[in-house]
Amino acid sequence: MKLILKNIITDQHDFDKIDQLYQRAFPDNERAPIDTLLEKAKEGKGEFLGIYDDQCWVGFVYVITYQQLSYILYLAIDEQYRYHGYGSALLQKMQKRYDHTIMLCIEEVAPHYENYEQRVKRKQFYMKNGFQDMNFYFYEYKVRYEMLYYGQYMESRYFDELMYFFAGEQYKEIREDDDVA
Repeated sequence: MKLILKNIITDQHDFDKIDQLYQRAFPDNERAPIDTLLEKAKEGKGEFLGIYDDQCWVGFVYVITYQQLSYILYLAIDEQYRYHGYGSALLQKMQKRYDHTIMLCIEEVAPHYENYEQRVKRKQFYMKNGFQDMNFYFYEYKVRYEMLYYGQYMESRYFDELMYFFAGEQYKEIREDDDVA
């Protein structure tokens, strides 16, 4: 496996595949408009990266970096390449690429959710790859998330600063502070 990350802003060769995977992998209420993601990446506020095994496209990742924090906003491996080690290999590559704290959020893991087993497996995957539980929960668009991190623990306010850098005033509308646990 020879994992390569390509900036899709400068190399849009597989953009249609990335867009289709984005639509399949994330529910409507969890997807930012793809044009917004592209615009933010062009502004230097995010990295929209295609994931390749040598020259074979296998997925994408969207990362926001602000100061000493990188946040994986989206990560998806195409269905035909899942369970082949690409997700773990990508996380290892990310841990070397960003030599500071990395955060990501997952849907809250609790037994009352219909897809509880899927959520458990997702969390186990990240924990197996060195991420730790921050014990920080928040709501966006009525979806409850929990935050995981790799590297040095940072208070949740650093995440808020990163998201404000990325989304500006709109972040205040997205984040439902009243329901933060």
